This record gives sequence, structure tokens and C-alpha cells, in this order.
Amino acid sequence: LLRNWNERRWIRTMLSRRLIRLGHSVALAVNGRDALEKVRAEPFDLLLLDIQMPELNGYQVLEQIKSDPALRELPVIVLSASSETERVAHCVELGAEDYLPKPFDPVLLQARIGACLQARNRAFNQCLIQAGLPILGTRLLFDFRCANKAAKNRADCFRAAADRKGPTSSAPF
Repeated sequence: LLRNWNERRWIRTMLSRRLIRLGHSVALAVNGRDALEKVRAEPFDLLLLDIQMPELNGYQVLEQIKSDPALRELPVIVLSASSETERVAHCVELGAEDYLPKPFDPVLLQARIGACLQARNRAFNQCLIQAGLPILGTRLLFDFRCANKAAKNRADCFRAAADRKGPTSSAPF
């Protein structure tokens, strides 16, 4: 058990260092319950989720995220030592955007993270357009309020931006 825990800690550390070098902000969780507490406490753009975690496993975390109206739009990429088709299908059915078997190729992980973040930005911009809000100004307001923890989750951030109507700029994002 100690060996497994140390291996997981080492993998988390190496993965977070790589993501930081790529320009991403990273928060680490030591177990499933910790992961849920973190995503409920502050906004995240993406969650990399391991299936094998203590306290709550990845399936349980994914189920709770996708059943929570404040979190269900959070993109989740599942990482797992298993590449069994049934497990992959189960994660997708639960709402995961992607699934990568371990050991994963760092280039492929980077590409999938980029694709998820781009899709999230497109969806967010589409919501702004449908609401009749200026894309650039509102997005900056949204990011500013979320970065300063003025809202508990992304849904609150979007509502705050919509209520304020953001700056008057209509330049594309």
C-alpha cells in the first residue's frame, strides 16, 4: 500500500510539473473527496481524474460532478491503468469528455487537454452570444471574477457576468 501511495504521489507530481511547464495552473487532490471539495470551492477549466483513488473512486467523483448543476459543465478527462472497453464506455456514459489509458503519451495528453479547453471556450462564447453579451468584455469579466473567487463556481461567474452585462466591447474572443 505504501508503495502504491508513493507511486501515485510521484505520478501526480510529475504530471503537475509538466502541466505547469505548459502554462497551466494546477491544483492537486490526494483523494476523491479532496477533488470534489476543490472543484466545489473554486472554478476549474478542466479536471484530470484518476479512477483509482482512495475514499471516493473516479467513477463516484465523476457521477457527483455530472449530477451537480454547478459542476456538470466541467470537462473531465479520465486517466486509468485499464484500457478495457467496458470501463472506457462507463466513463463516457457518466459524462467524461475523454479517457486516456496509463501510461499515457504526454503529447497526446497535451493535445486532449487543449481540445477540451478549446471546446469549453467555444461553448462559453456561444452562451454569451445567445445571451446577447459581448464576447471579449464579458469573458474578461468572467475570468476576473472567477480568478478573484468572487463566485463559488462557474455558473455563478456566468450569472454575475450576465447580470453586469460586462464592458461594451464586442470584439471577438
